[in-house]
Amino acid sequence: MSMNMKTSRDENVTNGTVVHRGCHRAQTAARELPETLAGLPRLRQLDVRSNRLTRLPDWVVDMPALEKLDVRWNACEPSPSLLTELERRGCVVLL
Repeated sequence: MSMNMKTSRDENVTNGTVVHRGCHRAQTAARELPETLAGLPRLRQLDVRSNRLTRLPDWVVDMPALEKLDVRWNACEPSPSLLTELERRGCVVLL
C-alpha cells in the first residue's frame, strides 16, 4: 500500500528504548490505517480525526500501550467488540 501522509510523532528515549507517545495523522484524507502502525507496540495516542476512514482494522486492539484513540469526523463506526475491548483496557476512544 502506498500512501502519501504527513506524520508527526512525539518520542521519548528511555534507557536506549524509543517510546512513541503519539502519532498524529489528522486531516490527511486517509481512507485506511497503514498496518505499519501495528508495529509500534509502545504507541500511546493515535489521532486520526478528520480523515476518510470507513473502518478500523482489527489489529488496533492488539496495540498494548494505546491509551487514546481519536477517530472523530470520519465515516467509520468501530465495531462494538473493538470498542468494548479498548475501553476495557482503559483506552479512551473519541468518536
